[in-house]
Amino acid sequence: MTEKEIFSHKAPNYLLCFINECPRRASCLRWLVGQELQSNEYNILSVNPMHPEVKANKCALYREKKHVRYAKGMMHFYNEMTRSQEIGIKHRLIVHYGRRQYYEYRRGERLISPEMQAFIGQVCKEHGYTKVPHYDGWQDDYAW
Repeated sequence: MTEKEIFSHKAPNYLLCFINECPRRASCLRWLVGQELQSNEYNILSVNPMHPEVKANKCALYREKKHVRYAKGMMHFYNEMTRSQEIGIKHRLIVHYGRRQYYEYRRGERLISPEMQAFIGQVCKEHGYTKVPHYDGWQDDYAW
């Protein structure tokens, strides 16, 4: 898929921005995706141009157009760990993310962001596992 096709596909379900006066628009995913919105969409989600932070160029909704490396799947994650490490780490991740989301991450249905990878690595260290966690695969995508 081309970048334009990706943005066009993402546009109907993504928080968009149409503030042409924004000095950061050229590098903001919300504005760039908004430019690919098809005219047949009746309802969209949009940044409020009247919000004081948006007007002051301090937009908390800014998303830089950059690729990050997501981990995908954790089916072999515990293979090299002791059973007690596995139990402790798994319990902590389920408590933190919830059972449903944990298993979606484990099966590779949801991508694991770099921030989540850091958290998971920290949990592993807290439970005595000092190696780099093993994920099933990797995928580069925008930091939506």
